[in-house]
Amino acid sequence: MTTPAQYQQQYESIPEELKQYPQWVVWTLHQKPDKPKPDKIPVNPHTFEWASVSNPETWGTYEAALASLSMYPQHYQGLGFVFTEADPFAFIDLDNVKVGTQWNPLVQEALNKVPSWSEFSQSGEGVHIIAKATGASAKTQGLELYQYGRFVAMTGRQIPDTPKTVNDCQSGIDWFRDLIRKQGGNEERPPTRAPDNPVQQALDRLGFSYREKDHGAKLELDYCPWHYEHSTGPGGAVFMLAHHNGRPEDAFFCQHASCQGRHIQHL
Repeated sequence: MTTPAQYQQQYESIPEELKQYPQWVVWTLHQKPDKPKPDKIPVNPHTFEWASVSNPETWGTYEAALASLSMYPQHYQGLGFVFTEADPFAFIDLDNVKVGTQWNPLVQEALNKVPSWSEFSQSGEGVHIIAKATGASAKTQGLELYQYGRFVAMTGRQIPDTPKTVNDCQSGIDWFRDLIRKQGGNEERPPTRAPDNPVQQALDRLGFSYREKDHGAKLELDYCPWHYEHSTGPGGAVFMLAHHNGRPEDAFFCQHASCQGRHIQHL
């Protein structure tokens, strides 16, 4: 079993600047029946309930998350960091980074154009680059860029010859976003806040994270508000309409049978 000292050593390379932000969680794996690989689920380091990437009350300090991981290593796989609209960070996630023993040329180009702290992913087959930049999130197959509303499962396994600090790389992040766009990827921006929208009000009050889809017509949730009642877990597409035209019962969509008849008024 990994000891607290070993965990501290494992995450030692994470820049101190990141450790100063109280945006840390632990994470666990959850297998959905319709997926070949389990999902990484963020967990509140204080209550050990599922965390929300839009609710700061479900996060903690680096020290609190490390202590929780050290206390219950049989339940949690590692530390996670939550990216928000308020912090200055951007997160690049690259898959299939090696061709034999050599870097995939695109990955090498990304490491060169975004010279900031970088680590190997949990599987060892991906690369995380964390830099300072602003702009929209974007993703396509194997290339993802997040500015907010996501957490990353940190490993602390820094890539050799990459910077030890999180650096300002606006031009490099813009290049990566343009690359995603050229490959047919989609951009994601924070949902437009409508003060008179009861759907958003309910989701914000409960701390659920969501993203705009279909040009703002829908709000996509990370998981169903009633996922604890699902016999198969939180899997399945979950949407709420951004505007329900006076019919709140039409605003909620979940594929699970237990959620038939559910609507926004039940939140």
